[in-house]
Amino acid sequence: MKGEVRVLALASAAAFLGTAAFRVSVPLVAYYVREGLGGAMVEVGGLTTAFFMARAIAALLTGRVLEERVRVSVIATLSFAANAVVVQLYMLASSWLHVVLLKMLQGLLNGFAWVSIQYALGVAVRSSLKGRAYSTYFALGSLGSLAGNAAYSLLGAEGMWATLAVSTLLFAATAVTAALIPEPPHAPRAERTKARRSGILNLQAMAAVASIRAASSLIGGDLIYVYLREAGGMSRQLAALVVGLSDAVGVAVSFAVSWIADKRSDLAAMVVTGALALGGGTLFAFSNPLTMIAGYVLFALGARSLTPLARRVAVTYAEMKGVAVGAVNAAGNFSAAASAPLIGGLLDALDFYTVNIVGVEVIVVAALVDLMLVAGVAAPLALLAELKHG
Repeated sequence: MKGEVRVLALASAAAFLGTAAFRVSVPLVAYYVREGLGGAMVEVGGLTTAFFMARAIAALLTGRVLEERVRVSVIATLSFAANAVVVQLYMLASSWLHVVLLKMLQGLLNGFAWVSIQYALGVAVRSSLKGRAYSTYFALGSLGSLAGNAAYSLLGAEGMWATLAVSTLLFAATAVTAALIPEPPHAPRAERTKARRSGILNLQAMAAVASIRAASSLIGGDLIYVYLREAGGMSRQLAALVVGLSDAVGVAVSFAVSWIADKRSDLAAMVVTGALALGGGTLFAFSNPLTMIAGYVLFALGARSLTPLARRVAVTYAEMKGVAVGAVNAAGNFSAAASAPLIGGLLDALDFYTVNIVGVEVIVVAALVDLMLVAGVAAPLALLAELKHG
């Protein structure tokens, strides 16, 4: 029991510090590309593509390496320490290509670090508590996102150096915390019946993750800061606070969804997360600042709840747990990477063009993004119906 608590406490502390370290620089870099370098929306979306493509590759590699008993703390510590240095290189970036290469490097380092920590947490905690353990971990990550965005809103006027200095200090603190995480016990292979069930559940988890992360390229990636500023008329600081507060609100809902998964049904919990994200995406498409904010909050609730749930499914049922965690991470990362330039290109082509539907002005690009969310709701619903009648 003490071992479980220690791993959870240290992993959650790392989630808070590491997320804050990363998120404090995200709006800074997005605005720098858009306004400092005069980049198009597709170029801002390209930042998300570069980051998540690299992170997906790193996630798959790390998942396989963890099966070979490589030390988790070493991978995570070195990755966070390297990130503390890399983030300072944005000061030297003078072109979009420089920024993209740095984003790719950060994606690789984040993929190495977070898959390692999520694997250690999933293996160390008993099955009946995995959902809530992951919710605690990701809840601290959401609070870290709030802290990072709040720090940017306070430091943004001070220039790039102040924001990046805070990011470096936080990454260094994360590296120290990761070094203290004890090595997890050897993960036993799942029973054959569980392994067969995991084939279904993991596919549903990955379908939901992929669709929601595709939509997150607009409603949660680098583009969101620019989108809220230009389509919603918000200041840079207000847009960052909206994003951070929405992540924080997702904490309570994430715990409720994880309780459903731990005590009731993984698939039912996935349906709840998909429905929240789809409802939020629908409201987000309305050309009104208030409904836009309300929609973003709802979407964030669904997306934040799905994140721990997908990891719970991966480490509970999969035969090779490290590979499963890496695969779930990679599904979301590849999806976000592929959709970001598409959404950025659509925004460049259509801008914030609206159509009137029964008296409501709907932003066309945001409505198209909603179509990406349908699979996230439909796939688990279809499987639930099949299981119920089969």
